[in-house]
Order: sequence, then C-alpha cells, then structure tokens
Amino acid sequence: PAQALSRVEHGRGVTAAKFNASGTSVVTTSYDNTLRVVSVAGRAETRKLQHNNDTGRWLSAFQAVFDPLCDDAIFIGSMLSPRGVDVLSASSGTRLHRLEHPNFGFVTSLNVWHPGLRMLAGANSSGKVLLWR
Repeated sequence: PAQALSRVEHGRGVTAAKFNASGTSVVTTSYDNTLRVVSVAGRAETRKLQHNNDTGRWLSAFQAVFDPLCDDAIFIGSMLSPRGVDVLSASSGTRLHRLEHPNFGFVTSLNVWHPGLRMLAGANSSGKVLLWR
C-alpha cells in the first residue's frame, strides 16, 4: 500500500504542486501568497518564497513551474505592472529574472514549457496566450 512521505501545509488553498525535471523537488503555489519548495529526498520544506498570488476571482490561479533545463529556476506569472513572468531561485528565493515585453499587457496565471523547444506558453482565463522564446 502507498504511504504518505511528507506533508506541507499552507495557510490557504493550494493551487498547484509541480515536480522539477530531475524529480528532486516539488514547488507548491498557494493563495497564502507563498511558494514552497520541498525536497523529495529530505521530505521537508527547503524554501518558502513570498509571492503575490492574489489573482482575484476573475483570473486563473497562479501555478508555478520549474524550468525543465534548470532545477533552480521557477517561473510564475506576476501581478506587478508592467505585466510579466517572474523567474525565482528555488534555492535562494530571490528573483533571478523577469520576462517583460511592451505587447505583454495581461497576467499569465498558467505557464507551461514546450516539451522539445525552448519555449514557454503563458495563459489565463481571459482567453489570451503568450509565447516566449
């Protein structure tokens, strides 16, 4: 039978839990305005990152995703203006980079990497999709 290996608790609802490409960590996204990085081997939270996840009731909830080529980079949409995608370090919690463009005027709550190309697609519940390369 399956057994629970660890438990991570957020103060509010969890909107996503995603593994990194090597399967060594999980990032969780929550309405409590945090991301949590959990080590699979240590079965414990390794980092708590602050991030404004209050998308409100009209936008899809944020879902953080790992970069498939870098286990330390987490991509997540941002409520900040100008609109963009934050790239955060799983190990230090700092912002490594921010994707911005003048034609990018909406929040991308949902982000996913192309399985074979270096391309990120960002979307939300308003029906808009943006491709980054």
